[in-house]
Amino acid sequence: MTADPAPSILSRMVGRRPEAAAPGGAVAAGPLRALVTALRRVGEATSTLDLDITERKAVVAEGEVALEGLHAQSLCFLIDPPGLDPHAPPEAEALSRVTGVVVLEPKMVDALIEVQTLGCVDGPGREPRRPTRIDAALAQPFTRAVLGQIDRILPADAEDPRPGNLRTDSFVAGPDPLPMLLTAPRMLRLEVGLTLGGGERSARIVLLLPLPEAPAAVGETLPAERDWAGDLSEVVRAAPVRLEAVLPPLRISLATLTALKVGDVLPLPPTSLMELTLHGGASGVSIPGRHRTGLGVALPARLGQLNGARAVKLGDLPGQPATRAPPPSDLADLTAPPPAPAIPEP
Repeated sequence: MTADPAPSILSRMVGRRPEAAAPGGAVAAGPLRALVTALRRVGEATSTLDLDITERKAVVAEGEVALEGLHAQSLCFLIDPPGLDPHAPPEAEALSRVTGVVVLEPKMVDALIEVQTLGCVDGPGREPRRPTRIDAALAQPFTRAVLGQIDRILPADAEDPRPGNLRTDSFVAGPDPLPMLLTAPRMLRLEVGLTLGGGERSARIVLLLPLPEAPAAVGETLPAERDWAGDLSEVVRAAPVRLEAVLPPLRISLATLTALKVGDVLPLPPTSLMELTLHGGASGVSIPGRHRTGLGVALPARLGQLNGARAVKLGDLPGQPATRAPPPSDLADLTAPPPAPAIPEP
């Protein structure tokens, strides 16, 4: 499906940029390049894995959104922040806000196990299964080597988010517990697609790194909480709405209809000009092909003139008792063309 280049009303309200821009931006360029390079280097060191990169993607996401779309049978390893002292770790709540995770899909885990037990990748793979502690022990050296390469590739003085060490005994079977273990408000999600065994097997590896929160400067006034209801009401009320004034239905014979030609005049009942209906919104008339819904607007009106131009005067409003305006004394004035504006004499 092709994305609409024009941002939606809600997108404009929250100030979201169009999706045409790179979703990860500059913050993802260095870490994504480092992850791809690290996978290539570790893959070359394990030649029987026959690893190749097929796709790469980076995105900055908020909260649990970064954890969406992970395979239910994935093997997950928690990652400590760089420089963490294992002998004096922070409190659990503070640690969860700076914890990352690396996620290996089942076919990737099976390939790592087969290379160490059989010496090669054994065909397209088996049906996904829940990972075990033995699976984690056999997949840990590869994962640890990739993270070590990323740390070497990224410059020491770079401000890019970077992974630390694998947390001891951090094996997690499946992504379901991750929302409780990773509570960073924003995360950088790096996703790389791989082929293994000479293209016989495809898998993904996903690396999630927490992004630091920008501290408020001394004396800085924090922005107040947005009035979402007021913003939404303001934007919606400013949205354009198309209205159409429609005459009552006219019945003619089929013979008359098929004999119509350019210039023919269809006589209207005298009361037609007082029985117009003003349609708008999702009424099904203003937008061709749309079915009429309860959200549409249909108001009675009458045709007239205002300052020499055609005009429509509203009759009854929704929720008010119906009234009928008296017929005009001269209907011919309504059907005649509007008078030409007077030209002042010099």
